[in-house]
Amino acid sequence: MRTSLLISTLIVLLFAGLAIFGASRPRPQDPTLTKPETVMATFHVVAGKEADFQQVLVREWETYTKEKLVFDQPHVVVRGKKADGKTYFVDIFTWVSQSTPDHPPASVAAVWQSMGPLVESRNGHPSMEITEVQLVAPKN
Repeated sequence: MRTSLLISTLIVLLFAGLAIFGASRPRPQDPTLTKPETVMATFHVVAGKEADFQQVLVREWETYTKEKLVFDQPHVVVRGKKADGKTYFVDIFTWVSQSTPDHPPASVAAVWQSMGPLVESRNGHPSMEITEVQLVAPKN
């Protein structure tokens, strides 16, 4: 009886310790748990806000690399104009883990929030379109 009480107490203490120390600390994201994901992000930028948006893209990339959320290469950003003269940007890069966009750190969420006023919906398309893509160019 005394042994079973001791074992029960140890089990309760073990679970209490896990709850206090394990769940309360943020767990680092383990990129080995999920595979990388290459995305193409298209942004429909509000007229006159192109320079501001470009600065946000720079800050976004700096945040991604500082947080080690993306691979350095390939990373391509292009700017274009539709037939109606409206500007869009396309950003192509690879997340280290496909789970990152679903669970971004606060620093990334803050950058994403700052993009909102600089983009607009167009012709039935959302202001930002994120599509998973496959790289077809040979790797260097």
